Amino acid sequence: MNVQVVNQIIERNLFRRDAGGNALWINPEKHTDWRAVGSRCNSLTLFSQDFGTCSELQNTGADVSFAALPENTADKYQWIIIRLPRQKALLKMLLACAAGCLAKDGVLWLAGENKAGIKSADKCLKSYFGQVRKLDNARQCTLFEAREVTHQHAFDITGYQEKWVLDCPPDDLKVVSYPGVFAHGRLDPGTALLLQALSGMELHGEVLDFACGAGLVGACIAARNRHVRVTFLDTNALALKACEDTLEANRLTGQIIASDGLSGLEESFDI
Repeated sequence: MNVQVVNQIIERNLFRRDAGGNALWINPEKHTDWRAVGSRCNSLTLFSQDFGTCSELQNTGADVSFAALPENTADKYQWIIIRLPRQKALLKMLLACAAGCLAKDGVLWLAGENKAGIKSADKCLKSYFGQVRKLDNARQCTLFEAREVTHQHAFDITGYQEKWVLDCPPDDLKVVSYPGVFAHGRLDPGTALLLQALSGMELHGEVLDFACGAGLVGACIAARNRHVRVTFLDTNALALKACEDTLEANRLTGQIIASDGLSGLEESFDI
């Protein structure tokens, strides 16, 4: 996604917003100039599902949090901005969550590139909002505005879980995943190859499951080698949430770390 173009279409429409109120920006890019948006509201909270992006934004002085999803607090937002994700299932989950965070008279903006699927996003928006209109379309990028939440029930992330069973001799492994997690709801060929290579190995010591996703590889290792200590690492908060749920579903233990690459590690590993 062309970050600069998406940010530009947001900035060129800021004149439409009266100054004031509280705003939430979901998944801005790390190079986002959030100060322009911040000048149009009393307070701006940034939220990121990517640990590396969150760290970069923190370094600029932004009020930013890292988690699987924004907290649905009693204090509602008058303005929510969402950068279009690549996965439609993730967009639906984010919109459902945002609808629960939006004030009764609040407004939601959804921005993204045409080639990323933003043109068809209005259908998804209409599933959650009574009023949807296109605010702007420039440089192959579109900005939608939505109002009047039609779904007022509390958001529950478990409704978006994908659960399936992986053959991991001597037992089956229960896998939990969420939209936005790599290979959501399935076993991809690369992971299948890794599991096949590991099936005949006897492992010892400290093991790192790097870019763990839902934790399939590390969980299989932990299930087969109870004496091995497994650390799970990913930059995606939804992946870490899925990994945590996968371990819990199989009564396994492991250290779960959020890190952008290896930057968050101080330990050394045998595997």
